[in-house]
Amino acid sequence: MSARKGQLFLVSIVFLIGMIFIVQQSLFQYSTIEMSKPFANKDAELFGNIVGVVNRTIAETYYCNETKDSFGMRMEDIKTSFLEEHGREYSIEINYNLNCTRWLATSPPAPLWLSVSLTSQGRNTRGTFNLYHAA
Repeated sequence: MSARKGQLFLVSIVFLIGMIFIVQQSLFQYSTIEMSKPFANKDAELFGNIVGVVNRTIAETYYCNETKDSFGMRMEDIKTSFLEEHGREYSIEINYNLNCTRWLATSPPAPLWLSVSLTSQGRNTRGTFNLYHAA
């Protein structure tokens, strides 16, 4: 009689483990993430971040000669920090032209012309921006 109880116990345990496995597998389909959706706008978000940092750098600098002397270093800092964070996925190229004679201008041509190029697996996204100093 005890041998039958042991067999019934083992059969019950195998049945319960099977049921847990089946429920777990059926619930996994509701927890998967489609990765194409979150990464679809990543390039645009990265562009926005880079241009925002450059724009804040210009807005917070009162004199252009102060910016002109250190602007190249600031662009290298932006590029370095970007590559530290996204270097495995992206490569970045930043070109700019700073015109201090137009520093406080509010009409074209802008005091800063900025070109950003992001390259990743099979994609090359480029953007050109005209940025003004906020007086």
